[in-house]
Amino acid sequence: MASTAHTTEARNGVESVKQGSKRRRKKGREGKKEAVEDERKHGNGKKRAVDGVVAAGSNWERLKQEIGARGKKRKRTDRSEEKEEKAKPPPAKLPRPLSGDFSDTHIVALDCEMVGVGEGGVRSALARVSIVNYYGNVLLDTFVKVIEKVTDYRTQYSGVRPSDLREAPTFHEVQKQVAKILEGKTVVGHALKNDFQVLLLKHPRSMTRDTARFKPLCVKRRDGSRGRPRPLRHLAKEYLGFLIQGGEHSSVDDARATLYLYHKFRQSWEKEMLVMSRKRKRRK
Repeated sequence: MASTAHTTEARNGVESVKQGSKRRRKKGREGKKEAVEDERKHGNGKKRAVDGVVAAGSNWERLKQEIGARGKKRKRTDRSEEKEEKAKPPPAKLPRPLSGDFSDTHIVALDCEMVGVGEGGVRSALARVSIVNYYGNVLLDTFVKVIEKVTDYRTQYSGVRPSDLREAPTFHEVQKQVAKILEGKTVVGHALKNDFQVLLLKHPRSMTRDTARFKPLCVKRRDGSRGRPRPLRHLAKEYLGFLIQGGEHSSVDDARATLYLYHKFRQSWEKEMLVMSRKRKRRK
């Protein structure tokens, strides 16, 4: 009996051990399964998080590159703007009076603006005349009522408009004023022949100083003779630093420019005039 009881007890112990082992294995399998599930869940989350960080990182890198590129472009634009500002021409430097002296000096400068008359506006007629004294102060500056019908105002060059001539004095009134001022004076100008032609006036050649005829201011020829006249705006810019005739002309500015060119070359100019005068006397 004792042996049978002992055997039964041993079997029960073995069975309990087996069942405990089975429970542990089952629990182990369930634990592993939960661990796998948990790993999957958390693993995917981590992966998504990592992917999100990577994506965010790559986006940030791209954004930084774009910002950098924009910054570089902006800098280049700024530099180009600076270059454009440097390339812009300076404000026009116009001739100004040298003093406040408005006296009727022996040397004056004359310039006229013309408009076109006749068919096609080919012929020129006086529309404005300006005279300045030796110091560049205005002695006369007036528009002129044109006798003939104006067919071309040449506004882009002359600066003359129809409204300027409506209330202007007559040609004969202005002609008398000009003749009175110029009488007995040395007259400086550019292509004075054209000015006197539209004024219907004559002036002694020995008493004119024409920047279109003075040899040092003309185009130089190889043989040393006087070449063709140079534009007044070129002479004013080269020798005086003035920027004139950029658009509509001003007869006052042009008269001052010719006057200051005469100032600059006066000594050599008068010496040349003296030599020419002696030559003319010898021929007589």
